[in-house]
Amino acid sequence: MLPILMTVELEEILPVILYIALTILIVVVIILVIKLIGLLKRVDDILANIDGKVNQLNGLFNIVDNFADGINVFSEKISGFVYEKVNNLIEKKEEKKEKKEKKGSDNDGKE
Repeated sequence: MLPILMTVELEEILPVILYIALTILIVVVIILVIKLIGLLKRVDDILANIDGKVNQLNGLFNIVDNFADGINVFSEKISGFVYEKVNNLIEKKEEKKEKKEKKGSDNDGKE
């Protein structure tokens, strides 16, 4: 009787082994997909948290940007005012110099 049990053919055992292996593989894939879904939920929570913090910083960056723009306008007005005053002084000196040169050339011509 023992030899009869041993005469199971490979054609009968191989499909059973393949079905068992595929069942195990399907169970492993299902477990991995469930873990992946949990991981994606955590990543989504982290990204939402980061997005909220970035939005809070956007307000601060807008304040800093507006402040920098205000300082820029103020410094441009001051530099324009200083440039205008220096330019006026230079023009006045040049006019005085030209008047002296005219008087000097007029006096030279009269003598």
